[in-house]
Amino acid sequence: MNDPCGKTTKIDLVNGALREAVQDMVRRSMSNGVIQPRYTVAIFAYSSKVLDLLSGWCDLADLVKSGLPTISADGETDTEAGFSAVETLLQQMRWVLGKESIDGVAAVAMRLCAHVAEKALP
Repeated sequence: MNDPCGKTTKIDLVNGALREAVQDMVRRSMSNGVIQPRYTVAIFAYSSKVLDLLSGWCDLADLVKSGLPTISADGETDTEAGFSAVETLLQQMRWVLGKESIDGVAAVAMRLCAHVAEKALP
C-alpha cells in the first residue's frame, strides 16, 4: 500500500477516498448547520492483522468531533481477514437494524471499495 500510484501512494488514495466519503455523508446529513443522526460509521484497517479504528460503530457527528483516523500501511495485506471482520460486524448489527438497513450498509461499503479501486487503477 506504500507503493507509488501516479503522483501519490495507494494508502494516500485510501485515506483520500475515506475523507471524501465522510465529507459526502456530512453534506447529506447537515440541517441548520447541525449533523443529523443519519449515519453510523465503522472503520477497519487491515494488514497482517485487523484494526477496528473506531471500536465498533460511531455516530458521524462523534467521528467529525474526534477527527478522522489516518490509515497507515504496515506489513502484508490480509484482505480476507479484513472483509471477515466487516462481515462479522454487519452480522451483529443485522439484529439491531434489520436486513434492509444492513444491505444498504453493504452497498455503501462496496461503493467505497470501488471508488478506491477506480482511483488506484492507471
